[in-house]
Amino acid sequence: MTENSLDESSASVQFHLGILQGVINRMAINSSQCKAWCITIVSAILVIVADKGKPDYAWIALLPTILFTFLDIYYLVLEKGFRESYCHFVKKVHQKN
Repeated sequence: MTENSLDESSASVQFHLGILQGVINRMAINSSQCKAWCITIVSAILVIVADKGKPDYAWIALLPTILFTFLDIYYLVLEKGFRESYCHFVKKVHQKN
């Protein structure tokens, strides 16, 4: 075995893959929680607007929608980057350079 080769059964390779899987999972959970929080906050705003009888203020619900959309995009981009890193690492392990 050369100095640069990676053994797929080694503990360090398995640990690295486990870390990447954990990060990918957290990014997916964060993305999901962004959507849940957005729905909760927008619903609360719309209920308050309807309760006060001021439909002209319903546009305020767009603010958290826009903010949470960008936050969700951020988490999805991070998740995609870690998935690509994971795939690249697995490919490198299987090539056994």
